[in-house]
Order: sequence, then C-alpha cells, then structure tokens
Amino acid sequence: MEGRRPAGHQCGRTAGSASRCRASRLRAVRFPAVSDDRRASAPLILISILLALVLSKIMLPDPLAVLRPAMVPMIVFYWLLMVPDRFGLTMAAVLGLVLDVLTGTLLGAHAFALTVSGYLVARMALIVRFWPAWQQSLALLPMWGLYAFLMFWIDGVTHRNADALLRFAPVLTTAIAWPLLCGVMSWANPPTEDA
Repeated sequence: MEGRRPAGHQCGRTAGSASRCRASRLRAVRFPAVSDDRRASAPLILISILLALVLSKIMLPDPLAVLRPAMVPMIVFYWLLMVPDRFGLTMAAVLGLVLDVLTGTLLGAHAFALTVSGYLVARMALIVRFWPAWQQSLALLPMWGLYAFLMFWIDGVTHRNADALLRFAPVLTTAIAWPLLCGVMSWANPPTEDA
C-alpha cells in the first residue's frame, strides 16, 4: 500500500517530480484553454459573419475604398484562432464561396484564398491565440498578405484587371483594425465566471 497515493495527489516525492508538477500547474494557470472560459455561441459567429459580409459590400468612394479592411478574412481568421473546434476550414471555404457570389469574382477564388491562408492561421492558432492583439496583428500580417497575393494572382491568371493598390492596401488597414476587432469581440463575448 506504500505505492498508493491519496486521491487528488498528483506530484511525486522526488525533487525533480515536484518541480515538474509545479511547472505544469503554472502552465495551467498562465495559459488557460480559450475554449474553457470563452465559448462563442453560434448566433455570435453568424452575426459577425453577416456583419462582415455587409461591411465588405458597402460602396465607398475610391479614396476610402483603398482604406477598407478585408472584413471577411479578418472574421475568418479571428474565429479560426479563437474557436477552431466550432469554426474550421470548411466554414472558411463556404464563406469564401458566398463572398465569390456576392462580389461576382471567379467562383472559388475567395474560397481558395481563405482556405490556404486559413490553414496557416489554424496551424499557428495554439501559439498566437494567447498573445496580445497587437502582436497577433503583426503575426497575421503575412497571412493577410498571402490572401491578397492569392487573390491578385487569380485575377492575373484569369486576365481580370485588378488594381494592385486595391488588393494590397487592405493588408495594412486590416492589421491596424485587428486590435479593434479583438476588443469588440471580447466585449461581445466576455469570459464566463467560474462558480
């Protein structure tokens, strides 16, 4: 019976196992799982997607159109980072097809660009999710650049005239708007209180 430990006792008696146990408890305190304390509801995801689609279709004058952030990729990347179990690459592809229909682009262009760049965002989600919003913005800057490049490349392959400034300027404005989106979403979806 000497080998048995009381229920709830998880650490060993040696110095090495005690320090490993302490380190694992510290990791659990410093890096809680987002899915445990911040569960996004399906209506919140749907409302944010619809709002992003509406904001991407609002007509703006040419000087302001250059400054419009890429709303749909921003929302897709947000949900891929925060709740990858509820919002996956299939949702990104479907949303890309919807965006293709709404904008009149080649069917599958946005779906392809969102899926490829979204895959990379999903791969780095476990690391980037816990960073401050401004660091997330800098880490996601290449992903928005990749999305813009893929759309520009598809336009070139299909012989569509696409202004490079209209494709690549939103990369910077999206990076600037990311902390604002994170603030609004954390206000709309506050962490749950543990009882």
